[in-house]
Amino acid sequence: MPIDFHCLTVDPVIHSLHSGKFQVRIPPEHHRRLAIEAAEQNVSLNRYVSLKLAC
Repeated sequence: MPIDFHCLTVDPVIHSLHSGKFQVRIPPEHHRRLAIEAAEQNVSLNRYVSLKLAC
């Protein structure tokens, strides 16, 4: 069942402090693919995923 993001309260999220860190569990094959793509771009995995999420 898809999440209805329209029902979430936005104000507390906007006004809270964010550390810039969060953990995400992904299947090993996704981790491997992202690591390979990051290496091909000559950037860290962290930087690569950050750039992918920003798009």
